[in-house]
Amino acid sequence: MIERPLAIALFSDSAFPLRNGVSVSIDALVMRLRELGHSAHLFAPRYPGFFDQDPNVHRIRSVMTPFAGGTPFGLPFFTRERGAFLRGRFDIVHVHTPWITAFVGMRWAHETGVPVVATYHTLYDRYLHYVPWAPDPLKRWVVRRYITNVLNRTSHVICPSRHAERWMHRMGVRTESTVIPTGVPIPKRLAQFSERERLGAKPGQIVVLTCSRLAPEKNYVTLIRAFAQAVRLDPTLVLWIAGDGPARGSITEMIRQEGIGDHVRMLGWVDRTQLDRYYAAADIFLFTSTTETQGLVVLEAMSYGLPVIVCRGGGASAPIRNGFNGLRVSSTVNDVASALLRVAHDEGL
Repeated sequence: MIERPLAIALFSDSAFPLRNGVSVSIDALVMRLRELGHSAHLFAPRYPGFFDQDPNVHRIRSVMTPFAGGTPFGLPFFTRERGAFLRGRFDIVHVHTPWITAFVGMRWAHETGVPVVATYHTLYDRYLHYVPWAPDPLKRWVVRRYITNVLNRTSHVICPSRHAERWMHRMGVRTESTVIPTGVPIPKRLAQFSERERLGAKPGQIVVLTCSRLAPEKNYVTLIRAFAQAVRLDPTLVLWIAGDGPARGSITEMIRQEGIGDHVRMLGWVDRTQLDRYYAAADIFLFTSTTETQGLVVLEAMSYGLPVIVCRGGGASAPIRNGFNGLRVSSTVNDVASALLRVAHDEGL
């Protein structure tokens, strides 16, 4: 082990102010590295109207695109950030996405002889709907070949779950890998009664919380339909949805069509400093996405003692021992609704 402090350059196309699992993981990693005495610098695309307070965040000029769910794409041509990279005299480059910004970081690292590691955060072939102008088999082949090529050019790959590691090697990645789950913060000491009162939960209501980016890959169709089926049998159920994203309009319309608007609160983006209060106030945490490599929100909810219901498939269900620390169910409307009613009516669960 190297005992001296390290200078680490992290490259990612996804970073705050974007709110997703990758940006949250990077933020937690940077803070912890600095707490341990290392120098961590983040290179990421500029985001319109957003200005960093952190002098060790270096923004590369970017362009917003009609796809990729609002993620800016870096344009690292004639950029001054290469000078910042050279001045940093970095010991290691850590890339978190395989796209333009991270590719530039790999190029700079190879030019200067700095080793590169990567974290495989995302099952990108589950996000093909953001590029609608080509058939899915072709898009899947291109994405897998591209990601495999990028990861095979690194020295080591970190995966947040066994599921992600197996998926990555199945695509043809030969680089040595290690599973290191992303940690979650220690929960705050918050009283459920006072937080429920503060957030407007009524006495007798069973608050079901879900939290994620509002996007098609999060499987909100199953979640909304399952909740609608359950609430017709138990009207004390209410659903709180924390998050925002490109599917907000379609999700709102689905809630309207199901006729459950009186039982659903769309919270929008909730600042991470406030999200703990919603975990503390809720009774059940429901998560239906099957495209996660880990699913941080599930672990965060569990840290607050919430019973969790998770659909099988993906990394989010990996830490769940069925019937012991949560319920793992198939991603069908009937199974999710049944699990929701089971937990709501079983005091032991």
